[in-house]
Amino acid sequence: MTKDLEIIIDEAPKTKKTFGNKAKEYLKRYGLAELISKATFALGYKLAYDYSGDELFASYVATQCGNVGYYTPVVIKDIVGTKREYQLKGRKFGMKDLGVVLGKCAVEFGPTGVGDSLVTRPLITDAVTTSLGTEYNLLGSVLADVVFYIGTTRVYERIKKYGNGDNKNEK
Repeated sequence: MTKDLEIIIDEAPKTKKTFGNKAKEYLKRYGLAELISKATFALGYKLAYDYSGDELFASYVATQCGNVGYYTPVVIKDIVGTKREYQLKGRKFGMKDLGVVLGKCAVEFGPTGVGDSLVTRPLITDAVTTSLGTEYNLLGSVLADVVFYIGTTRVYERIKKYGNGDNKNEK
């Protein structure tokens, strides 16, 4: 990509921040991961509950299965997208760049993800399934999403606002 084109793109007017635009952006970023996560969560819950008969155990297993289903596509999408962006700029994508992408993911999801994985999601899911029945395990996961995304989207917005860790002076 030529310098002139980069300048035009960088100076292009930014889209207005509206609820609809933010919802579309978040859906684009997290939507596929959520669908995969819900499928792996439900499967993990069923298998763990059938094995143990314990709602809390099944909630923890389901949470970890959901994490694999969620974080895998998000991280792969970030790696592929960054690599593609670098190719357009004529830059090589190396191990250092991979570290930057993984670091951004760790910052975006780290604190919220740990709390979600160890406390919030399993306990909300356990409370829902204990109260309403094991067939409502996905409701527990969806309720936990509210807490998860309050923290995650705030960090995501800060990463976008304050920089992405990419040294633009490197070629």
